[in-house]
Amino acid sequence: MRFFTLLILFAVWPFALTGVTAADGTFNQSDFADLSTAQKGQIWDQAIHILGGNANVTSRWVDDVRFTIVADDAALEDYAHGVLKRISTLTSLPVALVSSEFSSVVNYVRALEQAGPYQLMPCSTDSACANLVVVVSDIETMSQIARAVPLRDVYQNSLEEGELDSENRAVCFFAPFQRASVIRQAMVFVRADLPVGMLRTCLQEEIYQSFGLFNDFTDSEYYSFNNRVEEKKITGFDRALLRAVYEFPAGAPAFKVAKRLLTNLEDMH
Repeated sequence: MRFFTLLILFAVWPFALTGVTAADGTFNQSDFADLSTAQKGQIWDQAIHILGGNANVTSRWVDDVRFTIVADDAALEDYAHGVLKRISTLTSLPVALVSSEFSSVVNYVRALEQAGPYQLMPCSTDSACANLVVVVSDIETMSQIARAVPLRDVYQNSLEEGELDSENRAVCFFAPFQRASVIRQAMVFVRADLPVGMLRTCLQEEIYQSFGLFNDFTDSEYYSFNNRVEEKKITGFDRALLRAVYEFPAGAPAFKVAKRLLTNLEDMH
């Protein structure tokens, strides 16, 4: 995933393209005390990379998160809700489900095309609109949604040109919308025809990353965020890094967050 400086009202970070291979993390968070100085340095370096670089500042949500999932498989709502409940515990951000008024992905696309720009929908009866929308669909529908929102050209062009639609690539990406370093809205996209285990992997990884862990580090032994996907779970280091991000205001220097991460890990032992 690459990073750009965007001088627009809503900044949308480029997405991670996720493929399929095996790259399991070796270490658990509980192993931290037994790691060498060099290994702890790797945890630092990789955390800095995931946060966008040593000179970067971190992005995070500030408002309550109101999410909905747009998918033809109703069971996925419970799974996504479970992921977000765990994130809420880590970040101390309230998370609420906005029940979808749309019975299918097709109905969501139609409503989105009639709404104004960046109106992600849906809204509940008290007018509290979802600000995090998780979409599970085919690539053609992703492309329609990307045009309707609209997402940046880098998303639209890749989807429309079919560059991601091959048998040995899984498609999952996230698109946060932010002012300065505050995430105001986000969308998560996952291809619907993935095997169940891979689909859940994509959901958990992209939802976690949409909370401010924007970059990937391939072949990490500590973090699960990379541009290759297997059936895996969020690691203790992933959770510890996200918690550290939310111990600072939006716009905190990445190196301060990484330093807090190591301090927190040391304090656990």
